[in-house]
Amino acid sequence: MSYFLGFILLIALIFMLWLLEGAVARKCGVRKNAGVKLIGPMYSISARGTIGKAFTFLIWKGIQYAREYFIPANPQTAKQVNIRTAMQLIVAYWLAGSQERKDKYKALAKGEKFTGMNYFISRALKEYIVQLGTTKTPASVVVVDDPPNETWTWTEVV
Repeated sequence: MSYFLGFILLIALIFMLWLLEGAVARKCGVRKNAGVKLIGPMYSISARGTIGKAFTFLIWKGIQYAREYFIPANPQTAKQVNIRTAMQLIVAYWLAGSQERKDKYKALAKGEKFTGMNYFISRALKEYIVQLGTTKTPASVVVVDDPPNETWTWTEVV
């Protein structure tokens, strides 16, 4: 019985923290789903999952936290679909590329807070937006020359 009572009290405490966090966030202008950092949630080492579509317990980068349950939006707008298509082409191009080219991008990213692949994707997306904008659906991408003097050629779906 004492475990059950402890569980109920813990849920009540989490609910009160959730309400307090939402009120403070609204007053301070902070985003609402910032979450609560947990230490030993639910009388355990860790907790993951959702309770009654009210709370979701997660572990992100080794930190346990709880947040309000929500269903993410996925509007599937034309612009969003175009960007996702461009990302698919970029990642496919990266994976098919030579190790020598990957090493060159890795060297360019050295000392930064990102990897060679992140650097490649960033450069490719910037060129996609410059050449086609986000209103045109990309069909292919070709990269000529080696970084940092490469030339990007994007073609659109006709």
